Amino acid sequence: MKKILSVVAVISSIMIVGCSVKDSAQPSSSSMKSSVININNRELTQLKIHKLIVKAGEKDGWEMTEFRGNEVIAEKMEGEESINIIVKFNTETVKLTPEDSDLSDAISTALKKQKSKF
Repeated sequence: MKKILSVVAVISSIMIVGCSVKDSAQPSSSSMKSSVININNRELTQLKIHKLIVKAGEKDGWEMTEFRGNEVIAEKMEGEESINIIVKFNTETVKLTPEDSDLSDAISTALKKQKSKF
């Protein structure tokens, strides 16, 4: 009976340690830096902002995937590395997590061009 309990204890220990190592190896979303773009254009609706973000990302070489009504996932391959950015937006701000200066610049430029049309 002692042998069975010791085997169960060892297996449990291995599983607990293995799970905690796996979880700690991946960065949590709270530890990732985000960048925020202020829109400052009351003329833009949520739908127009969505279209501008998708168009700007695609023009800059990103694959833009619908995620939610106010979120888009931007994906890009750079060599062997895959970059994934969550773009969350509303009528006042656009938030990129994790931050990416290339995508942020592309979206900012598209928003500024749209602002100059009004």
